[in-house]
Amino acid sequence: MSEKPSPLLESPGAVEAGWPYQGVAAHYGDPMREQRALDTAAGLVDRSNRGVLTITGPDRLNWLHSLTTQHLERLAVGDSAQALILSPTGHVEHHLTLTDDGTSVWLHVEPGTAAGLVAFLESMRFMLRVEVADVSQDYAVLTVLGPRGGDLAAELEGVRARVEPGPFGSIDLIWRGTCCPPRPPSWSGAPVMNRARWAACGRSRRCGSPRGYPGSAWIPITAPSRTRSAGSIPRCT
Repeated sequence: MSEKPSPLLESPGAVEAGWPYQGVAAHYGDPMREQRALDTAAGLVDRSNRGVLTITGPDRLNWLHSLTTQHLERLAVGDSAQALILSPTGHVEHHLTLTDDGTSVWLHVEPGTAAGLVAFLESMRFMLRVEVADVSQDYAVLTVLGPRGGDLAAELEGVRARVEPGPFGSIDLIWRGTCCPPRPPSWSGAPVMNRARWAACGRSRRCGSPRGYPGSAWIPITAPSRTRSAGSIPRCT
């Protein structure tokens, strides 16, 4: 587990979550309004505490098919799946959420488990044509929620991979970590820190609210998953 908390904890109003969600914010000062926004419009969930891995090579899908509980050998490009890696006695060792982009499998895992998963996968490579990389320090997971989440996800820039649909219609976005979540091109220039509580780079950058989404909470909100401190989103400079 990383010792560096998410830089978004420095955003105005951010309140760090307790165990086991420490390292990201429980809310950004107005949890009821934030919850309503997710229920009625759309919002981003900061899940940068999760591990991100890539698996490349022509044998990647057949290999994962043989190692997990999921039927992956015929996973189509752009499709998503969830899979488990079990111990010989049936104990759940790892939970994978993944997609394939045609050249790589992108997957994210529970906080603090990426290193253990990489070690296991490396031990099972044998002579197969696969390469495993932990890219957690370069990429972060954001989850889009809400009835208008699809519209938001379609506008976001810099997304490297997307896993959809997730539980409750959520969309997981894997993007190269910067200090702020990717910005939709339709954003206006008006700062909305106090109005829509967009929590990103609070002190060093002015962020705007997307047009057409009045009252939405464009904020990263703690995801309902176990967390580790996020090192994948560099601090703003």
